[in-house]
Amino acid sequence: MEACSAVSAVGNRVVPRSSLSNHFKVLREVGVIRSERHDVEMRGHSRWREVEARFPGLLAALINAYAAEGGPSLTGA
Repeated sequence: MEACSAVSAVGNRVVPRSSLSNHFKVLREVGVIRSERHDVEMRGHSRWREVEARFPGLLAALINAYAAEGGPSLTGA
Protein backbone atom coordinates (compact mmCIF):
# COMPACT_ATOMS: atom_id res chain seq x y z
CA MET A 1 0.00 0.00 0.00
CA GLU A 2 1.25 3.46 -0.85
CA ALA A 3 2.04 6.21 1.60
CA CYS A 4 -1.03 7.92 2.99
CA SER A 5 -0.11 11.16 1.23
CA ALA A 6 -0.78 9.38 -2.08
CA VAL A 7 -4.51 9.81 -1.45
CA SER A 8 -4.31 13.63 -1.60
CA ALA A 9 -5.41 13.29 -5.23
CA VAL A 10 -8.16 10.77 -5.94
CA GLY A 11 -8.95 10.38 -9.60
CA ASN A 12 -9.10 13.89 -11.03
CA ARG A 13 -10.06 15.46 -7.67
CA VAL A 14 -7.68 17.01 -5.20
CA VAL A 15 -8.75 16.45 -1.59
CA PRO A 16 -8.48 19.67 0.48
CA ARG A 17 -5.80 19.53 3.18
CA SER A 18 -8.39 20.10 5.94
CA SER A 19 -10.47 17.14 4.75
CA LEU A 20 -7.39 14.96 4.43
CA SER A 21 -6.30 15.89 7.95
CA ASN A 22 -9.73 14.95 9.31
CA HIS A 23 -9.73 11.62 7.44
CA PHE A 24 -6.28 10.78 8.80
CA LYS A 25 -7.45 11.63 12.32
CA VAL A 26 -10.39 9.24 12.02
CA LEU A 27 -8.20 6.48 10.52
CA ARG A 28 -5.67 6.92 13.37
CA GLU A 29 -8.43 6.77 16.00
CA VAL A 30 -9.75 3.47 14.67
CA GLY A 31 -6.25 2.02 14.25
CA VAL A 32 -6.04 1.67 10.47
CA ILE A 33 -3.00 3.94 10.23
CA ARG A 34 -0.27 5.11 12.59
CA SER A 35 1.54 8.43 12.42
CA GLU A 36 5.17 9.20 13.08
CA ARG A 37 6.84 12.58 13.30
CA HIS A 38 9.88 13.04 11.06
CA ASP A 39 11.35 16.50 11.73
CA VAL A 40 8.44 18.89 11.03
CA GLU A 41 6.47 16.38 8.97
CA MET A 42 3.91 13.82 10.14
CA ARG A 43 3.98 10.61 8.13
CA GLY A 44 1.09 8.20 8.11
CA HIS A 45 1.68 4.49 7.65
CA SER A 46 -0.81 1.76 6.90
CA ARG A 47 -1.34 -0.90 9.56
CA TRP A 48 -2.63 -3.31 6.91
CA ARG A 49 -0.87 -6.39 8.33
CA GLU A 50 -2.08 -5.78 11.88
CA VAL A 51 -5.66 -5.11 10.76
CA GLU A 52 -5.59 -8.10 8.37
CA ALA A 53 -4.35 -10.37 11.17
CA ARG A 54 -7.18 -9.32 13.46
CA PHE A 55 -9.94 -8.99 10.84
CA PRO A 56 -8.99 -11.22 7.87
CA GLY A 57 -10.34 -9.93 4.56
CA LEU A 58 -11.92 -6.75 5.96
CA LEU A 59 -9.75 -4.16 4.21
CA ALA A 60 -9.82 -6.01 0.89
CA ALA A 61 -13.61 -6.27 1.13
CA LEU A 62 -13.91 -2.53 1.78
CA ILE A 63 -11.68 -1.66 -1.16
CA ASN A 64 -13.51 -4.11 -3.45
CA ALA A 65 -16.90 -2.71 -2.39
CA TYR A 66 -15.67 0.82 -3.10
CA ALA A 67 -14.38 -0.22 -6.53
CA ALA A 68 -17.64 -2.07 -7.32
CA GLU A 69 -19.60 1.14 -6.68
CA GLY A 70 -17.52 2.89 -9.34
CA GLY A 71 -15.32 4.94 -7.02
CA PRO A 72 -12.16 6.43 -8.49
CA SER A 73 -9.07 4.23 -8.50
CA LEU A 74 -7.16 4.34 -5.23
CA THR A 75 -3.95 3.29 -6.99
CA GLY A 76 -3.89 6.13 -9.50
CA ALA A 77 -4.29 3.70 -12.40
